[in-house]
Amino acid sequence: MRERWKRIMSVAAGSFARLLVLFRLGRHRFALPAENVVEICEAPEGALGAGSFQHRERALPVIDLRERFQVEAAGEPRAVLVTMPPGSSDPLALLVDEVDGVVPFGAESLLELPDPLHPFLGGYLQGLCIVPGETSGDAAGVVAVLGLGSLGIGDASGGYP
Repeated sequence: MRERWKRIMSVAAGSFARLLVLFRLGRHRFALPAENVVEICEAPEGALGAGSFQHRERALPVIDLRERFQVEAAGEPRAVLVTMPPGSSDPLALLVDEVDGVVPFGAESLLELPDPLHPFLGGYLQGLCIVPGETSGDAAGVVAVLGLGSLGIGDASGGYP
């Protein structure tokens, strides 16, 4: 799995300036700006109890995003996003259920978070994004874009406006 995602990230990075890494937590879809994702890895067995993730002979701190967002887990996480938070030189591992892909997007695809959602999600989300190539009238075509800074990780100013 690791080699497949390395190829996707390197091909995508060479083709587009603005990319999102799409992933799932339970039945919910999220995205991170690709410039904050160093590598997509397969989650090792027992990743939840480890407290750290071994990446290139270095133990990285782990955050289980399902726990952070109180999403019911269907089983063990299947992927780890090794991230570089804005303003930090220390990588961090994020446990997720599944990575769906890497997609390009334009500024016109990024939507502000609706006012009623601000009290609940405004501290974590940069906004919503309509995923190119998916049905725009269907909720499946919209993902919540996380900011690592808004998760309390790194510089809160990082990410897309």
